[in-house]
Amino acid sequence: MEFIGPILEIFKRVCPPVCKYVQDHRKLDENMKNLERVLQELNSQKEDIEATLKAEGDQGKKPRTEVKNWLQNVQRINSEAQSIEQEVTKRKYFSRARLGKDAEAKIQEMKDYHQKGCSFTSLVIDAPPASGLILPTTKLVGENTKKNVKKFGRI
Repeated sequence: MEFIGPILEIFKRVCPPVCKYVQDHRKLDENMKNLERVLQELNSQKEDIEATLKAEGDQGKKPRTEVKNWLQNVQRINSEAQSIEQEVTKRKYFSRARLGKDAEAKIQEMKDYHQKGCSFTSLVIDAPPASGLILPTTKLVGENTKKNVKKFGRI
C-alpha cells in the first residue's frame, strides 16, 4: 500500500501536460478556423488604418512611429500565420499538438494587436509648416529711404 502514494503523485504530475497535449491535438482544426477569422479581422483593421493614413498623407500629415511599428508587426504576424497554415497542410500526425499550441498563441497575439490598433488616439502627426512663407512688409517712407533707394537702386 505504500507504493500507491508515489504512483498517484507521478500521475498528478504527468496527467495535466498529457491532457493539454491531447487537447491541443484535438482542437487544431478549431484553432485554425479561429486563426483565419481573427487574421481576417486584423487585416481589415490594417486596411482601414492604411486608407486613413493615405488620406491624411495627402493633406501633408505624417504617420506616427507607433502606427508604422504596428503595421510592420501586423505584416510579421501575417507571415507567421501563413507559415502555421502551411505546416498544417502537411498534416503530420505528431506535430498537430505543437501546431495547435502555436495557433492558439498566435490567435492571442493577433487579438492583442487588434486591441492595440483600436486604442490609437491619433494615426498621424501634423507636418511642419511649409518653408518659404511670405512675410508682410511695411512700406518705407522718409528721406533716408529715398537716399538708399537712389544709392542701391530700386528695392
